[in-house]
Amino acid sequence: MGIILLVVALAMSAWQASLVESNQRDRLLIQVVEVANALHWRRVDSLTFSADDLGTPIFESMRVQLRALAERHGGGELWTVAPRNGEWFFGPESLHADDPLASPPGTRYESPPDELGWVLQSLQATTTQPYADEYGEFVSSLAPVVHPQTGQLLMVVGLDAPDTLWWSEIHRGSRPALLAGLGLLVVFGLGVAIVTRRGRAGVVRPAAPYLEAAFVLVSGLLLTGLGVSVAQQLDQREQQTEFVRLAALNSQAMHGAQAPVSGPLVLPPLSQSQSLAGDRAWGVGGLGMLFTVLATMLVMLLRVRHLSVEQQVKERSGELKKSQVMLKAITDVAQDAIVMMDPRGQVVFWNKSAERLFGYRRDEAVGRDLHQMVMPGGPGPEVNRAMRRFAQTGTGDAVDRIVEVSAQRRDGSRLAGELSLSSLRMTDGWYAVGIVRDVCRRKRMERRLIRLNECLASLGPDYQENVTQITQVCGELLESEAALYNRLKEGRLFALGRWRTPEDMPLSDAPEGHVCHDVINGTLGKAYVTGDLTQTPYAEQDPYVKRYGIKSYMGHAVRCQDQVVGSLCVVSTSHMQPTDEDERILGILAAALSAEEGRHLAMSRWQEAKEQADRANQAKSDFLSRMSHELRTPMNAVLGFSQLLEADPSLDEGQQESVREILRGGRHLLDLINEVLDLARVESGRIEMSIEPVLLGDVVRDCLTLLRPLARDKGITIHVGQVDQILMADRTRLKQVLINLISNAIKYNRPHGEVWLDAQARAEDVRVRVRDTGRGVPESLRDALFQPFARLHEDGNESIEGTGIGLAISRRLVELMGGMIGMTGQEQGSCFWFELKAGEPAAQESGDEVDPLHSSAPVAATGQDRHFTVLHVDDNPANLRLVEHVLRQRVGVQVLNAPSGGLGLELARAHRPDLIILDINMPGMNGYDVLQRLRQEPETTDIPLIALTANATERDMERGREAGFDQYLTKPLDMALFMRVVESFLKARKADLTDV
Repeated sequence: MGIILLVVALAMSAWQASLVESNQRDRLLIQVVEVANALHWRRVDSLTFSADDLGTPIFESMRVQLRALAERHGGGELWTVAPRNGEWFFGPESLHADDPLASPPGTRYESPPDELGWVLQSLQATTTQPYADEYGEFVSSLAPVVHPQTGQLLMVVGLDAPDTLWWSEIHRGSRPALLAGLGLLVVFGLGVAIVTRRGRAGVVRPAAPYLEAAFVLVSGLLLTGLGVSVAQQLDQREQQTEFVRLAALNSQAMHGAQAPVSGPLVLPPLSQSQSLAGDRAWGVGGLGMLFTVLATMLVMLLRVRHLSVEQQVKERSGELKKSQVMLKAITDVAQDAIVMMDPRGQVVFWNKSAERLFGYRRDEAVGRDLHQMVMPGGPGPEVNRAMRRFAQTGTGDAVDRIVEVSAQRRDGSRLAGELSLSSLRMTDGWYAVGIVRDVCRRKRMERRLIRLNECLASLGPDYQENVTQITQVCGELLESEAALYNRLKEGRLFALGRWRTPEDMPLSDAPEGHVCHDVINGTLGKAYVTGDLTQTPYAEQDPYVKRYGIKSYMGHAVRCQDQVVGSLCVVSTSHMQPTDEDERILGILAAALSAEEGRHLAMSRWQEAKEQADRANQAKSDFLSRMSHELRTPMNAVLGFSQLLEADPSLDEGQQESVREILRGGRHLLDLINEVLDLARVESGRIEMSIEPVLLGDVVRDCLTLLRPLARDKGITIHVGQVDQILMADRTRLKQVLINLISNAIKYNRPHGEVWLDAQARAEDVRVRVRDTGRGVPESLRDALFQPFARLHEDGNESIEGTGIGLAISRRLVELMGGMIGMTGQEQGSCFWFELKAGEPAAQESGDEVDPLHSSAPVAATGQDRHFTVLHVDDNPANLRLVEHVLRQRVGVQVLNAPSGGLGLELARAHRPDLIILDINMPGMNGYDVLQRLRQEPETTDIPLIALTANATERDMERGREAGFDQYLTKPLDMALFMRVVESFLKARKADLTDV
């Protein structure tokens, strides 16, 4: 572009120079024509053009006229010549006589220009080319003076322009175009330099944001100046053309063709030609300035917009560069291989982890086909189909998923990895971005952990088997030649765990010199790893190292209760390079052995303590059993004869009172014996529980029936609050606990005191409270309150009967039923409470509801109904009494009760009842066992069987029906349903008997 501007500038300068030269020629020619026209031909014709003309009036007047015309036309030298005999001779001139260039009249022109001959022949004016004569170098305009009548050439008038002035004017005229072109070239060069520097540096200085506008302004001014200069030349050209026309008209007038033009025809001198300007120059200048201003403003507006866009681009570029730097840093430090593939399957991105993982450098991988590079044998048909599908749609079975892949490294080894593949839409198609993670180590670690977990999960109660198994797994996981667990015991090393050890290796050895012993005693720390034992002192000290050629050793201390007791180690006859993972696995197995040592020690101590406790409990139980037997035998006689004496009417009142005193004492002693035996059974765990939903109100009523006479004797008032909750408990044991607490509240109360009994439902359990207004329990006795043989008074008052073991039994019974018991102090008296889990409510079990026994039609209690027999098998006495009470009063049948499954079988065989009601959960032989035996025996196989149980889930009922029960009823007992079911079976049985 610079060269083009330079060529254009030179061409414009040359064109401007030619235009200036043409204008100067025309101007000079016009001037000389004007002079020639100003000289009258008659006066010219009177001159001889010799020395004789000097001093004549006509000659002198023409010289004066020529001088005046020369001054008017800018001081150019005017001279005249005329042809005489084929030569040219000078005539009048504007030069003074003393001027060195002056030629006296009649002087021969030695070296005239060639153009004089052309004027002589054509009688037309012309301008010569630059020439040299005896006077110097000139450019002259020549105009003929012609005789108007004869057409004879009288004289030629010449107007000289010095050569230096001629060329200076031409150069001066071409200078604006050259300067404008050079200026544009300089502006273009500066613009290119600034833009280039700005592009490289990316920084715009505060003073330089509008340089483009300045360049446009300067360029516009330069172009405007150039246009004005050209317009001036064109204006001058037009002026000169018009002047020529007017001069021609004037010449014709002077020769008589027409009237002369009024006023003189004057052109500016050659030195003043550049200072004139016409309308065209002003128009070009004005338009140039207008366009320059508009272009400058437009460039400024564009530059402002460009700066705004440039700032946004700069910010976005900064963010992009930052993102690129961050992305490069992330991809370079990423531990996973990141690979990008173009639609043709060629690699376009390959990070450092990919170099490390696959073995190919980035410059080796980029541009190559990925599948050909990492798949042995190249891609198969399925891969090619998947590639074509991905190239078209960007989808595939592995896209946006994590899949396990197998690849080949550069060295030919196999790589197991996880591939996370995603698609990226670019202008030339779908690109695939894959992240490959090497999972070889993880797979190996997973296999190790699975084997380790299997080992730890399979550990059993046998100490030696566990030690052997852990030692074996240690050797297998660490891929060693042998593994040992050496236990320091009684001053010797015992090889309790051995795996692939030499057959001649002793089971025990003296510890001195062994590397395992130094690990145990802490000399080598808790772990010791070496790949070359031959470079250590143990090459000479350890007898096994010398005997078996052991070179590598890795061992870890095994602890038991913060004391090192052994060492787990693996050994090899070759050099091993264990990894951190190997050391961690060894540490885990050593920790497992430490736990096994602790468990073995704890189990040993627990077994010893258990045996001691069992011996103590057995001794206590034996003592109580013998004591009970020895005491019950005489007590049976005492109480039996006392009851006989009490019924003897011959005894007087004093004797009767003495007998009653004997009975009270005997019964109190029997209660003491029974409670002591009960405590022994509870503490030995030999007591059996039947946990089922129990209505608290029924148990409370039974207890109050027994205890109200005692309360009346003491003057105690018993208040019963809300007790309609259902508890999950053994009915008999719950009644025993309540009797204990209520009787204590009565016995340890003040005269005419009060007892409150209520229950509070909680989230999942029910709290039962027994409060009294007695003296309360002193703070000093509360810790021993539930201990056996502890009394609730501290003053030693023995007038209150009691054994001191009731609360201990109550606590154990509540705990066996899954609850808890405690005591809370009050301002007056005490509050004893216990908590049991809440049971599911059952319909119509409250004492205030309608008696379900009246909801069905009664069966007439006639003599014909008495031959019906119902057998009820249940281990819960309360349930037996309840069913018996209902059946005897409502149906009028004979009820046989069996508290166990075995007894129920015997009664069924002996009595062959019409109906059997069977509980499911019974100790020993359960209800399903009894059902199976009854169905197998011919004499009982046809007897209807009703299941009455607390197993109330759908699965339980389904199982009962599949087992063969004719009807399945659940507790709490629905009396109406129970009566309808029983009556239906008895009616069917009665119909059978009638038919018989």
